[in-house]
Amino acid sequence: TAAGTTQGTATALTASVSVVTTASSGTGVILANSETSDEYEILNLGANAVLVYPPTSGQVNALSANTGFSLATNTAVKVKKFTATRWMAFLSA
Repeated sequence: TAAGTTQGTATALTASVSVVTTASSGTGVILANSETSDEYEILNLGANAVLVYPPTSGQVNALSANTGFSLATNTAVKVKKFTATRWMAFLSA
């Protein structure tokens, strides 16, 4: 379940593979502050898009630090940590 509308209140992901089945509008999930080269896979089966946030001070792709990206309904993403603060997201079609 996605919850919270900010990086600080988003649902913390604790597994490397997560399926979001409940997502109210504007809610999100946050990646765990893990080791370099760790990967997460997230599938959004909720009724709304989900915001996916990096850990505090993290940056995903070209977004600003601490900024989440939108994961559309019925879409998956693989997110990999490349450095202490940089993550890359690979979205499904």
